Amino acid sequence: MKNNPIKKHLLLLAIGLLAIQSTLLCGCEDGVVTGKATPKTDSGSGGGSDGDSDGDSDGDSDGDSDGDSDGDSDGGEIDTDTDDECSEGNRYYEFSALLRDSQFKGVSKLTGDVASYKNKLYLNFGGVPSTAFWEKKREILVFSVSIPNMKYVNETPKLPGPDGKYGTSDDEVNAKYQERTFVFEKTIPLKKAYDLKVRLPADGELHVDERGIFVVCDVSALCHFDFNGDFVSKIIPKNIEAHLQTLAYDKKSDTWYAGTAADRNVYSAKEGGAWEKIFTYPEMSGEHHDGMDFVRTKSGIGLIYVSDMTSNFIGQWGEGDNPCTDEVETGWNEWKRFEYVEIFGKAKDVEGMGYGALGHFWIANWDQTVSLPMIFELGGGDLSRYLPPAEVE
Repeated sequence: MKNNPIKKHLLLLAIGLLAIQSTLLCGCEDGVVTGKATPKTDSGSGGGSDGDSDGDSDGDSDGDSDGDSDGDSDGGEIDTDTDDECSEGNRYYEFSALLRDSQFKGVSKLTGDVASYKNKLYLNFGGVPSTAFWEKKREILVFSVSIPNMKYVNETPKLPGPDGKYGTSDDEVNAKYQERTFVFEKTIPLKKAYDLKVRLPADGELHVDERGIFVVCDVSALCHFDFNGDFVSKIIPKNIEAHLQTLAYDKKSDTWYAGTAADRNVYSAKEGGAWEKIFTYPEMSGEHHDGMDFVRTKSGIGLIYVSDMTSNFIGQWGEGDNPCTDEVETGWNEWKRFEYVEIFGKAKDVEGMGYGALGHFWIANWDQTVSLPMIFELGGGDLSRYLPPAEVE
């Protein structure tokens, strides 16, 4: 029988089409399975973004490396290169600590309340109270902090060991962790601090931005100093008798926020205006309120973060409807509460809380024990989804 060239070409074409179809269905390249088939969309039992339960490091929402969302085995880096600002998990981590020693003037001095701006830390610093509550001397210690590679800023110091728990004795060293370098830069004496009744360290949180240093003074007033420590103005007068202990600022709305200790009331005010209470938050396993800052997400949602003095929790409060829930909210409500495990000393205090350097929160510690930090660093994990990229100089 003679060869039919038309049939031969049609047969070859059919074989070619079948090969292309097989490649598309299996995700093959040159006959090798590449794993590029469409991923599953079911939630699975692992809680990771791909619905798996195989314990891989897939950048899931809880900042751990096992692909789950229960925090049982956590640490490592979280994938923050995403537009998703909602997380089912509630973990964040401790990354570093600046210890008290003679170099940083931490011994036998009261330190408390810290602010952060770009890669700088500003620590409210003063002597031990003697005959008067208001000490005549107020100084701001300025430190810079840096790491070798910002790509790994959210890599935790340790990884879970055989017990699968983070923060236990069998934890393993994380090779990707970036050691922090702290450099003491200068001291800024706040002039006229005694006359202005600038609050004692641990009683008067700071805010720092491109304009200078802001600190609570005269019970409920707000004083502005430049970076040389010269008094600029009293931008909010004393108008309530509540002792304001914490301070935060939202640049976009030009709104100040402040909190009181024992009753955990949070107030807001415009420059030159009066403080108005906006919400009261519940006790969070701590003695009293002692830390607060205002941070906008990458998409621009404004959030207030609060913490108690002896607490390992940070509460996230938002105004209006929470985009991460099915319910419709109004007013100010707690949207989420985050928890961490201490690894740089136990039972540390929260004496002021400032967001900034390395895209993390920085906390001052009141305890005078030399072995405990005077500043420590918190962030990463699920909390990082809600935080903007760090500003650097």
